[in-house]
Amino acid sequence: MTGWWRRNTLPRIALAVLAPVTAGVIGWNEWQEYFLHRSTTQVAPETEDGTVELGGATWGPIRSQYLGDVEGLTVPEGAEVVVAVIPVTPGAEPISCPAPTLIEQSSGREWSEGRLDLGLSSSSAEPTTCDSTVTEPYELLMPYIVPKDAEGPFWVNIAPPAESPKIVQFSIDP
Repeated sequence: MTGWWRRNTLPRIALAVLAPVTAGVIGWNEWQEYFLHRSTTQVAPETEDGTVELGGATWGPIRSQYLGDVEGLTVPEGAEVVVAVIPVTPGAEPISCPAPTLIEQSSGREWSEGRLDLGLSSSSAEPTTCDSTVTEPYELLMPYIVPKDAEGPFWVNIAPPAESPKIVQFSIDP
């Protein structure tokens, strides 16, 4: 090979590598945007007992309250702690889910569970995420650090990945 092909060997190799990488990055970005912004379907309790059936599991009824005694916890100035407890009864198969989020209904402000931020260690006896190996009933226990100006009611959203775009949504007013 002589001439143009030889002089442009390096640019041709770069093009052969960068073109598929660029297409992959653009495709991945678009795919993630689709999943992040697609609409969800909220499944809220419609029974008197306050439970929800989703993904072969029974969720709820939820219990919540403001934590009055925060001695020994690392709570920032101007904040308070909302604790939510959600019983989970897996069906025949265990279920997985990330930690539920807390959303202020009036503003849409959102908080993740704050166990580690409060100085508490993770505990298998008080999980914040669904245990995909357990088939016995258990309770999710989530502390949320919210500013004192946050006003209920709140939503607690649980998004089992296998059930996407459906989410379990409880309304609480601690």
